[in-house]
Amino acid sequence: MLKIAISIFILFFYLNSIGGQSLYRVYTIENIDCQYFTTDALYNIYVVTNDNELLRYDTLGNITARFSDKKAGHLKSVAVENPFQIMLYYDDYQQITLLDKQLTIASKHALYDMGIQQVSAITVSDRSEIWLYDAADAQLKKWQISLPQNTSNHQYLRLPAPPTWMGVQDNILYLKTHQGLKTYDIFGQFIADWAISWKGSFQIFDNHLYFMENNELVKYNATIRLKKTLPLPQAAQGGQAFRIQKNKLFVLNKDVIQIYGY
Repeated sequence: MLKIAISIFILFFYLNSIGGQSLYRVYTIENIDCQYFTTDALYNIYVVTNDNELLRYDTLGNITARFSDKKAGHLKSVAVENPFQIMLYYDDYQQITLLDKQLTIASKHALYDMGIQQVSAITVSDRSEIWLYDAADAQLKKWQISLPQNTSNHQYLRLPAPPTWMGVQDNILYLKTHQGLKTYDIFGQFIADWAISWKGSFQIFDNHLYFMENNELVKYNATIRLKKTLPLPQAAQGGQAFRIQKNKLFVLNKDVIQIYGY
């Protein structure tokens, strides 16, 4: 069993820039079994275990809720941009499960029944819209959750390259492909290509791109094509993944579990 450490570093962002500060350890979370993790705006930490169970932690390391559906298969992705409507995507059976804030089932949706066959990337917006890319017909599709499950509620757009990740923020759709990061509006109209490349974990937050590079956290503003960096503490260097929320940075590391404050 893979044992993972989650390090939580609290950072101060002054005038939308990354600034330096002193960090001190405030808590630890130990021996977490984890495939991957994410966070929401309320600072909850969502961990997907190797058994495809979803665990929600607070920043003190307490498990506050859990959810598991063993019949659904592999839990490929979790979208928690809206902590009151959490989307789980199970790729074995092309199934979407929506959870409420208590991590209890609100609804289930079989994508096969909607004519969707091969999802390579999926997300949900704060407008309760499911965005996904169906590789079977090379189309980007949007479905309004509140409307009936039939193809008349879909919107379609062909893309030049299949995305491996997508996210929606402030009515902008972000798509990562082998060609880089692209943005579209909520009607599927192309906005821009982001002229930057990186490796490993990344996040779009406040319409900026964040990633780790050379033991630093990098913040990229695509509008003015400007990078700002923050050196990471030694314990955070080489982290497998990270997440940012307002005034907080969460880093996933092997073998060490640390929480830092400023």
